[in-house]
Amino acid sequence: LEITDEVGEKAHVEHEVTVAEPLVTTPPGGGGTGPLGGGQGSGTQANTATTPATTTKPAAAVKPLTRAQKLAAALKACAKIKSKKQRASCEKQARSRYAIKKSSKSKKKKPSKGKKR
Repeated sequence: LEITDEVGEKAHVEHEVTVAEPLVTTPPGGGGTGPLGGGQGSGTQANTATTPATTTKPAAAVKPLTRAQKLAAALKACAKIKSKKQRASCEKQARSRYAIKKSSKSKKKKPSKGKKR
């Protein structure tokens, strides 16, 4: 299977696909009455109406973890370290890597020039 993304890059993927058998079958000659109404001409319609679609859904986009979530996970991992010195070092690195970034300074509003009394 060859896949092309929105950029135009191609990738070759080997994926095994299986197709399920139709749920409704008609006896030879098409003379049975099925759940779709029955009659002589409905034998082929019953088979095509109940075959499952073979379309695949695109993979759901996974949002990346927030800095707070990454920090919590790193601190949890650091807590498992038995050596106090190594644990302190691990926590220090985690806090420096995943610390909440300060937002850039926003422009201060100038006071409005209203009527003086």
